[in-house]
Amino acid sequence: MAHEQIHGGIVRAGTPGVSLQVILGFLAIGLPEALLGASWPAMGAGVHAPLVAVVGIAAVLAAGSAAAAITAEPVARRFGSGRTVDMGVALTVLALLGFSFAPHY
Repeated sequence: MAHEQIHGGIVRAGTPGVSLQVILGFLAIGLPEALLGASWPAMGAGVHAPLVAVVGIAAVLAAGSAAAAITAEPVARRFGSGRTVDMGVALTVLALLGFSFAPHY
Protein backbone atom coordinates (compact mmCIF):
# COMPACT_ATOMS: atom_id res chain seq x y z
CA MET A 1 0.00 0.00 0.00
CA ALA A 2 1.35 3.40 -0.95
CA HIS A 3 2.02 5.96 1.74
CA GLU A 4 1.63 9.65 1.26
CA GLN A 5 4.75 11.70 1.62
CA ILE A 6 4.15 15.14 3.01
CA HIS A 7 6.79 17.79 2.48
CA GLY A 8 5.91 21.26 3.63
CA GLY A 9 2.20 20.41 3.84
CA ILE A 10 1.95 19.26 0.20
CA VAL A 11 1.24 15.64 -0.62
CA ARG A 12 3.94 14.44 -3.01
CA ALA A 13 2.70 10.91 -3.61
CA GLY A 14 -0.66 9.93 -2.22
CA THR A 15 -2.71 6.97 -1.25
CA PRO A 16 -5.53 5.91 -3.55
CA GLY A 17 -7.97 7.73 -1.24
CA VAL A 18 -6.14 11.05 -1.61
CA SER A 19 -5.85 10.57 -5.36
CA LEU A 20 -9.58 9.87 -5.65
CA GLN A 21 -10.37 12.91 -3.52
CA VAL A 22 -8.26 15.15 -5.75
CA ILE A 23 -9.76 13.76 -8.98
CA LEU A 24 -13.35 14.13 -7.74
CA GLY A 25 -12.55 17.58 -6.35
CA PHE A 26 -11.18 18.90 -9.61
CA LEU A 27 -14.16 17.48 -11.49
CA ALA A 28 -16.53 19.21 -9.08
CA ILE A 29 -14.63 22.49 -9.38
CA GLY A 30 -14.31 22.43 -13.17
CA LEU A 31 -17.72 21.07 -14.14
CA PRO A 32 -19.74 24.28 -13.59
CA GLU A 33 -17.48 26.25 -15.94
CA ALA A 34 -17.73 23.60 -18.63
CA LEU A 35 -21.52 23.49 -18.44
CA LEU A 36 -22.01 27.26 -18.51
CA GLY A 37 -21.73 27.61 -22.29
CA ALA A 38 -24.17 24.78 -22.95
CA SER A 39 -26.73 25.85 -20.37
CA TRP A 40 -26.63 29.64 -20.81
CA PRO A 41 -29.28 29.89 -23.56
CA ALA A 42 -31.87 28.38 -21.21
CA MET A 43 -30.54 30.13 -18.10
CA GLY A 44 -30.30 33.50 -19.83
CA ALA A 45 -33.89 33.26 -21.02
CA GLY A 46 -34.98 32.56 -17.44
CA VAL A 47 -33.40 35.79 -16.17
CA HIS A 48 -34.16 37.77 -19.36
CA ALA A 49 -30.47 38.25 -20.17
CA PRO A 50 -29.04 38.25 -23.69
CA LEU A 51 -26.64 35.58 -24.92
CA VAL A 52 -23.72 38.02 -24.72
CA ALA A 53 -24.30 38.42 -20.96
CA VAL A 54 -22.51 35.12 -20.37
CA VAL A 55 -19.25 37.02 -20.94
CA GLY A 56 -19.63 38.72 -17.55
CA ILE A 57 -20.11 35.42 -15.78
CA ALA A 58 -17.17 33.90 -17.66
CA ALA A 59 -15.00 36.87 -16.61
CA VAL A 60 -15.91 36.35 -12.95
CA LEU A 61 -15.12 32.63 -13.27
CA ALA A 62 -11.78 33.40 -14.95
CA ALA A 63 -10.86 35.89 -12.21
CA GLY A 64 -11.74 33.33 -9.54
CA SER A 65 -9.68 30.67 -11.29
CA ALA A 66 -6.70 33.03 -11.51
CA ALA A 67 -6.99 33.90 -7.81
CA ALA A 68 -7.18 30.20 -6.94
CA ALA A 69 -4.11 29.42 -9.03
CA ILE A 70 -2.10 32.22 -7.45
CA THR A 71 -3.00 31.24 -3.88
CA ALA A 72 -3.04 27.44 -4.27
CA GLU A 73 0.53 26.75 -3.16
CA PRO A 74 0.50 28.80 0.06
CA VAL A 75 -2.93 27.42 0.98
CA ALA A 76 -1.82 23.82 0.27
CA ARG A 77 1.32 24.32 2.34
CA ARG A 78 -0.74 25.55 5.27
CA PHE A 79 -3.72 23.18 5.15
CA GLY A 80 -2.52 20.23 3.05
CA SER A 81 -3.74 19.06 -0.34
CA GLY A 82 -6.88 17.29 0.83
CA ARG A 83 -8.22 20.23 2.79
CA THR A 84 -7.30 22.60 -0.03
CA VAL A 85 -9.36 20.59 -2.51
CA ASP A 86 -12.23 20.35 -0.01
CA MET A 87 -12.18 24.13 0.48
CA GLY A 88 -12.18 24.65 -3.31
CA VAL A 89 -15.22 22.42 -3.72
CA ALA A 90 -17.01 24.18 -0.83
CA LEU A 91 -16.32 27.60 -2.37
CA THR A 92 -17.61 26.34 -5.73
CA VAL A 93 -20.82 25.14 -4.08
CA LEU A 94 -21.27 28.52 -2.37
CA ALA A 95 -20.72 30.35 -5.66
CA LEU A 96 -23.26 28.14 -7.44
CA LEU A 97 -25.77 28.77 -4.66
CA GLY A 98 -25.15 32.50 -5.09
CA PHE A 99 -25.83 32.23 -8.82
CA SER A 100 -28.99 30.18 -8.23
CA PHE A 101 -30.49 32.56 -5.66
CA ALA A 102 -29.62 35.79 -7.46
CA PRO A 103 -32.92 37.45 -8.42
CA HIS A 104 -31.46 39.31 -11.40
CA TYR A 105 -28.50 39.02 -13.69
